[in-house]
Amino acid sequence: MTIFFDNVGYILRGAEVTAYLAIAAILLGTMLGLAISLVLLLAGSAVRAAMRSMTFSIRGMPVLVSMFVLYFFLPNVGVDLSGTTAVGIALVIYVACFYSEVFRGAVETLPRGQYEAGIALGMSRLETLRSVLLPQALPAAVAPWLNISVIAVKSTAYASIVGVWELTYAAKEVVERTAEPFSIFFGVMLIYFVICFPISLCARRFAPKTTGAQNGS
Repeated sequence: MTIFFDNVGYILRGAEVTAYLAIAAILLGTMLGLAISLVLLLAGSAVRAAMRSMTFSIRGMPVLVSMFVLYFFLPNVGVDLSGTTAVGIALVIYVACFYSEVFRGAVETLPRGQYEAGIALGMSRLETLRSVLLPQALPAAVAPWLNISVIAVKSTAYASIVGVWELTYAAKEVVERTAEPFSIFFGVMLIYFVICFPISLCARRFAPKTTGAQNGS
């Protein structure tokens, strides 16, 4: 591990870029995911069907494909994005599609009577969702939201494939210079663990608890 510690400063600068990418993906993805979930809950059937098809398609393919499309294809149609921008947008859209299902599912698990009560009080559908349903649904969404956030952090490693300098790319550069892949990537694994493990612990803390004991089993 001596070589790793000799290069740890350079690798940690890459980890800083990874952290920025992950934070941007999580924050912007959460906002976009919430917006998508509102469409899925409030829009007409045709719009909902189109949105479901889009989110299902994005969730069903690797995030790396989205990065390739944004980075390599868009310049062919006159849209030139930097590698960091392309990767950031791809990550935001990718995690937003997962977040949207978390928020939508949390709302739809609530009793139908909650929605009907809001409407009976003269609230609009949006007001009922915002004031009655979301305050009850969001606590239940915290644990899966955190689990998807872990995926967002780990997905930043794909950025190195399209040439974006971050933690994994910095590690590859050090490996090419030192020819010591084991110690370098083992150290990188520990850095990812340090970033992701606290999020995983929080997800476990907020996970729904089962109550009651089974007697006679």
